[in-house]
Amino acid sequence: LSNKERCKFVQIDSPIFNDNILGSGESSSNYKAKGEEILWSSPCQRIKVDQTFDGYFSVTNKCYQFITPKGKSYNLLKNSIKFVFWNYCNNEPLSFSFFLMNGKCLLFRFFNPETRESIIEKLGLINLENCIFFQVKKGNEEVERLKLTQRWRERCISNFDYLMWLNLLSGRTFLDPDYYPIFPLIFVSESNKTEIRNF
Repeated sequence: LSNKERCKFVQIDSPIFNDNILGSGESSSNYKAKGEEILWSSPCQRIKVDQTFDGYFSVTNKCYQFITPKGKSYNLLKNSIKFVFWNYCNNEPLSFSFFLMNGKCLLFRFFNPETRESIIEKLGLINLENCIFFQVKKGNEEVERLKLTQRWRERCISNFDYLMWLNLLSGRTFLDPDYYPIFPLIFVSESNKTEIRNF
């Protein structure tokens, strides 16, 4: 969580983007890169703010891949992923958010009998070369491990970054209105409740 490593959240506050331009590689389902091998595959859904897409999520030796029933294949190259967080959909802890180097965010929901632990294990089959943070523990444990509260108290991270980390580590996401990140309304002073503090 050094200054160089801090996520520039201003780039990821708009989760709606063109499906065909992920900035991470796209191909048809019939295309298979030379030397590419599927290591694991599972049914899943891609969740957007206003749409849900059924498909299959695969881990290959080169990327993560989502294939739709219509045959479109979207590749998340292993060097394009910056952050991975747990999420909840319908109170089930089987969803994951992927924040890409280009600022985009994708949310995938998996199903039983998969468990969060088994999915983490499968996602870890490949090395994400540029990944700064991959959540492997519960939110409160990650807060402690990363010393977020201590860093915030010492003003190493801003109020905004601290609250954003707390939101994301608790399973909130930009792509599900039911679990959208929460920010308190903090006024400049008790006597002046017309001016909101700038985070």
